[in-house]
Amino acid sequence: MSDTQLTADELDERERRLRADFEDAKAAYQRAGANFDRIADELRDIRLLRREMESNQ
Repeated sequence: MSDTQLTADELDERERRLRADFEDAKAAYQRAGANFDRIADELRDIRLLRREMESNQ
């Protein structure tokens, strides 16, 4: 880190902001994972339905 002249209060504030950013990013990552799983499940269901339709023809 290049900011060697930071005060303890400035470090505390930087850490607080980074922790908040971390939690926001973590929540977004988890939402993205849930969306990915939902989409993957829907695609799997479509593939299964398509196979079933093709086998009934």
